[in-house]
Amino acid sequence: MYKYCYFGMITLDALTLAVSLRYFLKTKKRHIGALVLWFGSRFLSALFPYILYIFLGWETEHLMSFSVLLEGFFMYFLFMLLLSKKHWFDTFLFMIPLTIFVVEFYFLEHYYNVMYVTHVFYYAFVSALLIWLFKREKIPQPFQTFINLLLVYHVTVFIFMLNLNFLNSNYNLGSYLFPVFWLTYIVFDLLSIQYFRKQYLHHR
Repeated sequence: MYKYCYFGMITLDALTLAVSLRYFLKTKKRHIGALVLWFGSRFLSALFPYILYIFLGWETEHLMSFSVLLEGFFMYFLFMLLLSKKHWFDTFLFMIPLTIFVVEFYFLEHYYNVMYVTHVFYYAFVSALLIWLFKREKIPQPFQTFINLLLVYHVTVFIFMLNLNFLNSNYNLGSYLFPVFWLTYIVFDLLSIQYFRKQYLHHR
């Protein structure tokens, strides 16, 4: 069952990357380009570790954690592109996820299996950036709708990751809630595909 879910996730990631890339190539908008990089990182972080694990038997936790770091940088890039004015702390924000990654990699790795702190911080960090955009910036529709979708997705996964250790230790509860995580992932990809497809058709 897990293999089918994972294959479905990779397939949806590939489709989402394809439609977002098609829209970017048509519009050349920089903020869409940042999203293409983000979707590309998600897709490759799902595909390559799966291939390396299945065919070579490699442990790929660090590769997936490094991908999360890249995703954080791409979301930071999107955040910077959407700001109406610069703030003194903007240039230092990108150092925060890098610092968390380095500290966990060298000092906390033996406490967790998949660099847990890096993953949790990524979703908290991106959620904070998106909340800032939601409250302080006037983003034109319909892109505001997609920002809202990104925010809901990251906040939902953040809550899930925050309770991951508890769910892993409680098999019965985890068996009910893990499908909710997969469903959240699938719904986000499907809505993203619909958004980029609709925007592409609108700009014909």
